[in-house]
Amino acid sequence: MRVSHLLSPVLLMMANGASGAPVVETNEWTESYEVVAQAELFIDNIWGNVEVIRGSSDQIELSLRSIRRADDEENFEYSLEQIPLRIGKFGNTVAVKVGRDQDDWWNGRRCEGCALRLDVVVSVPVDATINVSTVNDGDVTVRGIRGDVTATNVNGSIFTSGLTSCQTIETVNGDIEADFQTSPANDCRLETLNGDIALKLSDGADADVEVDLVYGKIRSTVELTPQSVPARVEHTSENGKRRYTIEQSAGFRIGSGGKTLILKSLNGDVLVERS
Repeated sequence: MRVSHLLSPVLLMMANGASGAPVVETNEWTESYEVVAQAELFIDNIWGNVEVIRGSSDQIELSLRSIRRADDEENFEYSLEQIPLRIGKFGNTVAVKVGRDQDDWWNGRRCEGCALRLDVVVSVPVDATINVSTVNDGDVTVRGIRGDVTATNVNGSIFTSGLTSCQTIETVNGDIEADFQTSPANDCRLETLNGDIALKLSDGADADVEVDLVYGKIRSTVELTPQSVPARVEHTSENGKRRYTIEQSAGFRIGSGGKTLILKSLNGDVLVERS
């Protein structure tokens, strides 16, 4: 029987047929780390859900479930090298990373049928800084956190509630829900390519908003005051030639205004309402 090298596994199930048959290994376990004020959580996932919720003031606690798959025994062993799972505490940061570092990700032969799905639920101090992401077959959820939040996805949605501060909330194929408990504490960018954006602010919360839509429209249950937004001009240079991109967004003010929320979608709508 293969013994998992993950920390503190409490359940190990393995389906391993004859030589050349697919191999599946499932683990469920928990991790707990003591932290001090202004703790940080970093999660870099590939397959699976990431959920962050408000917890105790001095602990970051993780509940994890992993499913590692490969086409056969040889590739399963190889997947441990090609798709490692690393969990640890570095200073006041708790980090979870699936896969190798970017600079050596493509080294070595192809790992046939290999995948490591990781579903993780993390409770953190309310003022923790959050930087979490996943890529496929999962959503990102962040609830009740007053610290600064960065959340990204590729093929899935992002749901947040109880926000006070964020930097970037971004996905490619999925919806975004951003629910602010107070007026945003800083500027934040909310962007999806193929999805809708729902912006919710609690009663009395104020913000300035810039919206850049291509094929979508804006709906609001909140009174919006139109604002003039300067066009953004960006340029890049390649082989001595310059390329200019001009963005012109619609702007409006909610309440008395404040920090700026930038909302962008190519194939989606924007809904603005009070939570």
